[in-house]
Amino acid sequence: MTAPMFDIFCGRSPEDGNVRWLEAVEGLQKACERMDVLAAAKPGHYFVMCLADKEVLAFVDTTPKEKPGL
Repeated sequence: MTAPMFDIFCGRSPEDGNVRWLEAVEGLQKACERMDVLAAAKPGHYFVMCLADKEVLAFVDTTPKEKPGL
């Protein structure tokens, strides 16, 4: 039996309308690990979604934070 597939997107949320599908990964843990790799390589907002349930299961924001006073 194969693990379910999960899709990785970059963007803030599915409702935002400004998201881009990146890839599908088998298994939630592997999808989350892959999302972290992608987010480390190119900072931004990323999320893992189960398309069958239309549910966001994990997200990360690696956008550089502005330092106060600059």
